[in-house]
Amino acid sequence: MMRLCFCGPSGSGKNTCAKNIAKQGRWNIYTGKDYLRLAKNEADAWSKFMAQLKEDDAHGMNSIIVITEIEQVRIIRFTANEDVLLNRFIARMNNHSNPTFAKMIKNQKMKWDQSGINYVIDTTENSEERTMKKILEQNT
Repeated sequence: MMRLCFCGPSGSGKNTCAKNIAKQGRWNIYTGKDYLRLAKNEADAWSKFMAQLKEDDAHGMNSIIVITEIEQVRIIRFTANEDVLLNRFIARMNNHSNPTFAKMIKNQKMKWDQSGINYVIDTTENSEERTMKKILEQNT
């Protein structure tokens, strides 16, 4: 299932776009710190939120997480050189090697190396409909 994270300041169109996408069906929306309402302490709430996302997956539901406060966002990308990645993957496969593994690792690494923030959408000029269409075209 797909999980999208919409981040930006209040008024930038995150919630409006999320609601429009949800109207297409099979999308749940979680905003801000909704998960904190699930339990009395943050650790239990986070655990219940993760369980809710797994339940979404089990029911074929996609999720949109809407975040306004930049303090809630941390993007951490892991990498290593291709040889290390390949050796770790082969070890995970009980030292069973396959000629396609090297190609797979190379392709994955290349894609991640070229990534960054997946999408920056300036809603200054885009209509709600156009913004929603751009996101759906890129993510479904």
